[in-house]
Amino acid sequence: MAEYNPINLPWHNLFEVQDDLNEDLNSEDEDDESMDDSRILDEESFDKNLCVAFFDTCQSQDFLLPKPIILYIIENAGHRVLRKLFASCKYFYAKKQTPICYRLQTGYEEKFINEGLILWEKNGLIKSDLKRCLKKTFIYGSIFINCRDKTVFSTLLPRIYRCEAKFISLYDQSISFDELKFLIEHGGIVTLDLGHSEIKDEKGDYVCLEQIIQFLPNISMLELPKVKVSAKTGHALAEQKFYGKISRFCIAYIFGEPFDDNQFVKFCKTNGDDEHFGIGLHFAPTFDRGFIEKLKETMEDYEESFESANVYIIQYDEE
Repeated sequence: MAEYNPINLPWHNLFEVQDDLNEDLNSEDEDDESMDDSRILDEESFDKNLCVAFFDTCQSQDFLLPKPIILYIIENAGHRVLRKLFASCKYFYAKKQTPICYRLQTGYEEKFINEGLILWEKNGLIKSDLKRCLKKTFIYGSIFINCRDKTVFSTLLPRIYRCEAKFISLYDQSISFDELKFLIEHGGIVTLDLGHSEIKDEKGDYVCLEQIIQFLPNISMLELPKVKVSAKTGHALAEQKFYGKISRFCIAYIFGEPFDDNQFVKFCKTNGDDEHFGIGLHFAPTFDRGFIEKLKETMEDYEESFESANVYIIQYDEE
């Protein structure tokens, strides 16, 4: 390769797959049950709402690898490997019907573009036919949902097979903590913006900040709605390992118990971005005022010593 330079071999007909070259050898085993299981699935098992012409050009495949290995690869493949498998042979998609979507978002029209899906949103409702365009979908890039109907995302979630999105923005949505964990538990989240949304657990209670943060070791920009804090929050933030630097850390509404302000400063010093680190903390009117004044003083000293920091701490007036 180094001597003759790379050679490009374009393959324009990705799904026009030919029969195995060892046809003569495999013909002797046509009656073997394991070989039959390795062939393309029956048409009845395929959802034609997604692709009505799927079987028009498909041919049976005889793989040299045993069926259990093929199925293991399909079942455990990430989005990169799955995309290559789907592009190489229709058998793989028929066995694992999980469309791969780079970006899922709402918009003014329904459109498939650059591995992304835009769902048509009008007057606060999703007008797209979800049965046709979203089923067992693998989201791996970003999610952007902005809709007045607070239950829209909860409606979409059962149609998502797996989520490894790094950038997530959900506006005006009401989601459970279990639903949020489904989105972020892979640990690769870089940006999480839940502005004006609401997160509650299975008992209907608001979630503690440290419960969310534990799933965000790669976070860079964080915008959270109403959350609780406890006496453990400062220590939990300071002790967690973050793999990058945080440039934005904002919480729209904080209630609960005072936490260790020195531990919070330790968290900021260790993980704040050297170029810009914006911190916005908005406390409930019932929060301990003495603690807030002490936190402001502590953070003012930190802001003076950390040139890139921009700290904004307020307490809402009585409701």
